Amino acid sequence: MTALPDATSCPYCDGSLPSEERQAPSLCDTCLAKIERDARPVLYTSRITRDQALDIVRTWWEDPLIAGDLATKAQTIECLLNCLPFWKLSAHVAGHVKGYRIESSDSSEEKVPMDVDLDNDFVWTGAASDTGGLGIYYIRNPNCETVSSYACTGRVSEVTVPPAEGFAEGLRALRYGALRYSRVPHVTADKVRLRSLEGGLIVYPFWIVRYAYAGRTYFAAVDGVTGDIIAGRAPGNIFKRAFAFVKAMAVTVLAILIGIMYLEFLIRLGMSDPGLIIAILFFFTSIPALFVFICVQIACDRFALSRYGAEISCGEVDGGYRSSSEDIPSKNTVKIAGIVLGLCSMVIGGSAFYHNVGWQALFLAITGLVAYIVACMSLHNPTWGTASRRWVHEDYPIEAAT
Repeated sequence: MTALPDATSCPYCDGSLPSEERQAPSLCDTCLAKIERDARPVLYTSRITRDQALDIVRTWWEDPLIAGDLATKAQTIECLLNCLPFWKLSAHVAGHVKGYRIESSDSSEEKVPMDVDLDNDFVWTGAASDTGGLGIYYIRNPNCETVSSYACTGRVSEVTVPPAEGFAEGLRALRYGALRYSRVPHVTADKVRLRSLEGGLIVYPFWIVRYAYAGRTYFAAVDGVTGDIIAGRAPGNIFKRAFAFVKAMAVTVLAILIGIMYLEFLIRLGMSDPGLIIAILFFFTSIPALFVFICVQIACDRFALSRYGAEISCGEVDGGYRSSSEDIPSKNTVKIAGIVLGLCSMVIGGSAFYHNVGWQALFLAITGLVAYIVACMSLHNPTWGTASRRWVHEDYPIEAAT
């Protein structure tokens, strides 16, 4: 439950509290949230010592993508225990979600109706101070051991996010999370009710390690309870970046050769028996296409490492290279199209150059290569790692019922 000194409105829904309840508010008439005047922040117990935090960071430095001499040349500037405040909101979610999923067959697509009931407990946490620079926006384990008294050996950050603002974000997050939990891909209607709302302020310990390398400053944030690396920045390995570019070009050349060989095969087959082309395209295209797809996937990731790998990041800090194994957002249709068109141009241009068409074929292949590399390097953007902190500010797409 949350403390509301001099409260005139509910921190969850911003609804007005009756004047007779302002001295000792207990329940909001609008959202039925529990409100307690004397609630105090809850401090989570730190289990990790300073030496352990430094050892955890040094272990992280052994990542092959990070500069190989970091462990010997890095200079630790500070290692401090920071106690960061977070708003916590829990609720029981009840209701139902209606929509449909699409089942595809060889000849058509069918909309299968879905009606899912919700009856679950959810917990949300959000930073109550400015922690964007550290990439810490929420707590991954909100149910931990706490201490009874508000005593902290580390530095406690000041609360800068008002309760109304924090809990408003929490309400959006809980509703969005409930809709996602329903696993209804296309929502047409929903009736989600949040019951037994309880919120409060919790203080969570993190070890913040700052260090210098080659004239630049980096950091790592270690969870003071679990010992996990939550966020951090480290210098990249220049040799890994160079090798990544060479590997990307190698698999690209392999994909082009596969494409040229298959194109030549179709051309020769068409000259001898045009009727077999349709059968070949239908039954055997998937095999070379699979190899080309695998090569392009590897190339995209390696091109991304060669471009962004000067700094390796983990968690949800902005910038730097991180794993690109996540799903590619649909908004990158143009970049995907650029990869496909560039690859096709290289295959067609390479095949034409093989048949001595001239410089026009070489120009087409080079143009396709440039478009392909630019699209590949732009496809995996490291800023996507922070996308999870933006969804609560967007309305869940409710489609019109059809």
